[in-house]
Amino acid sequence: MVEHRLAKARVASSNLVSRFKQIIKMSLVNRIGSFLYYARKLLTVSSFSAGNKACLWHALVLMEVFMSYVTVIGAAIMDIIAKSNSRLINWDSNPGKAFQSCGGVGRNIAENLARLSTNVKLVAALGTDNTGKQLLEVCNEVGIDTSLCQVISGGASSIYIAILDNDGEMAHAIVDDSAKLNMLHIKEHAATINKSEIIVVDTNLAENEIAAILDMFPGKDIFADAISVTKAVRLKKFIGRFHTIKMNKFEATAITGMEIIDENSLKIAAEYLLLQGLKRIVISLGSEGVFYKTQTEELRHKPTPIDPVNATGAGDALMAGIVYSSLKKKSAEETLKFSHAMAYEALMSKSTVSPLISERRINDGIYGAK
Repeated sequence: MVEHRLAKARVASSNLVSRFKQIIKMSLVNRIGSFLYYARKLLTVSSFSAGNKACLWHALVLMEVFMSYVTVIGAAIMDIIAKSNSRLINWDSNPGKAFQSCGGVGRNIAENLARLSTNVKLVAALGTDNTGKQLLEVCNEVGIDTSLCQVISGGASSIYIAILDNDGEMAHAIVDDSAKLNMLHIKEHAATINKSEIIVVDTNLAENEIAAILDMFPGKDIFADAISVTKAVRLKKFIGRFHTIKMNKFEATAITGMEIIDENSLKIAAEYLLLQGLKRIVISLGSEGVFYKTQTEELRHKPTPIDPVNATGAGDALMAGIVYSSLKKKSAEETLKFSHAMAYEALMSKSTVSPLISERRINDGIYGAK
């Protein structure tokens, strides 16, 4: 019995070492999350020697000290997307195609950043069901550091179901957000989160949780994604405490109480938000492009019309582009071009996050980004 257990432990150790070697062969910066994940797992394997564990532990400590990172706090959800073959007919069964991919606004932003060779940590709640295991594994495979994720023993993971019209635009969506982040969990990891260069939150967090995070990390550059009209109002009381907020015009209307019907009302709403103390507002306008405004700059970027495959992940990719551009100190114009190129990649992908996204692909100017 003892020999059998030892044999199993050796196999587990061998598999982890093999996977660890594969990660090292990849671009270390682009796969830093995977490196950290499998390195930590090796530290728990009994058959891995004490000397190797000591070396690995010191390497991990040095990496944490010297490498800057972004922390994203939000949702990790399994997306189930169904697209109608023809114009959607309500109250009827519509022939179409269905597929699933890992999602959740926070997780999507984190994956986009990881694909851009950014060192990113995700703080999200996951269940111990098969969905949770799949979400965790995919996050680690693409390079997200999941060491700060909260895994709820015996809990169910969250699921999002979207129904798309034949043009790729979302018609209906339902989210079962069963997995909830515990604020005590965030407090336990506050020291690590506080070392982040940028903290990103999504409004899957409750209003009181958003307030607690702002109180916990004063002075940090905190970016927010408004997500939806219903959830955007959770930001309303705290607008001036954020550095950057990304929202669409409907979410902007919900927050400001000003209906955006033309260019003039758009500018008035943006100016109102900046007067609350916000440093930068980015308002996505669908096929009409993106509006960008700070205290000193105002820009509008209009894209070339396209026939989107899937519109569900475009906003998350846009947000990741904004975060990445901030890290790289890009100008306002460069930020808009880069972020729009990110959104384009998402629109043309069946998956919520395009597997084609990479730092080089976007920077090479495939879609006009410089």
